[in-house]
Amino acid sequence: MRIGLCVFSFTGSVREAGLRPDPLDPHDLMKMAADNGLASVEFPASVLPDASPAGLARARGRLEDLGLRVTLAAGAVRADDLRQQLPMAKALGAKSVRTVLSGILEGDRRKPPGPEWPAHLERLVGELKEVKAQAEDLGVSIALENHQDATSDDLVGMCQAAGSPMVGVTLDTGNALAVGEDPIEYARRVAPYLKNVHLKDYWIYETESGYRLVRCPFGEGVVPFAELFGLFDAQAPEATCNIENGATTARHIRLLEDEFWRYYPTRAVSAVLPALRIARRQARPQAEDWRTPHERGESAQARAAYEMDQFRRSVESAHRLMKSAAPFGLHGFH
Repeated sequence: MRIGLCVFSFTGSVREAGLRPDPLDPHDLMKMAADNGLASVEFPASVLPDASPAGLARARGRLEDLGLRVTLAAGAVRADDLRQQLPMAKALGAKSVRTVLSGILEGDRRKPPGPEWPAHLERLVGELKEVKAQAEDLGVSIALENHQDATSDDLVGMCQAAGSPMVGVTLDTGNALAVGEDPIEYARRVAPYLKNVHLKDYWIYETESGYRLVRCPFGEGVVPFAELFGLFDAQAPEATCNIENGATTARHIRLLEDEFWRYYPTRAVSAVLPALRIARRQARPQAEDWRTPHERGESAQARAAYEMDQFRRSVESAHRLMKSAAPFGLHGFH
């Protein structure tokens, strides 16, 4: 297992502040990853200055020169979009295209398409079946992300229904908590289908309705990465794993409200208890200001400094965690 960097760790604050390197520039992102001893990058095609065949070839050459793997980030599951994204991923040398199921956040299925969630997933499986042969021919996986909307049952069911080894999962390690699941158990469920990982961590703050998930540097929050690394290395050693520091606005998971569960299948209380125990045992002080500089309306310079500091601390944590994991057989940085 090797660790890389996802562009979604950053907003446009660095660019707004007029600073370099600009992580939204894919070539700057590549250099940031390589300079910090990371092994891969993840970004959408939309950030490439030139997505022509020649431009993709130049980007691939840069990746190869720096010794980096790459994952292409796409949007919602749509057959027409994937028909374009899959060949682009192949041209870049990517082994997977990350996709999402919906725009739902905070596990809140009261928002569309949550009230019609089973039918929505069935439609997406139909889209996947339209392009799975192309994915198989190109050798590029379609990796469905748990984007604060999908349970582990949802992702496993979709992969099985699609019926192709090239349809798998992008596991966002922190987002399991958004649907009331334990990060370790979630990872175990989806491990047979794992293609890509977003190494996201959260600080957690208890509320009367549940808990608030707040962006933090990788390795400083509540997600148990040492155990996850062992799982990934044992069951999905070829999966790309990229640090994603996540959204700059907090996510309020209101799972103590009855209405939160209205559009979820019935779940045993025992299945939710691990997430609640994490909140109870690792919650940060109530009096602490959980807001990010973005939520406080601070300057571009302050926001950029915050993002780059979290990136620096995440890299330090990654090196430290990988070093401590080395005796158990996990790979280090290149």
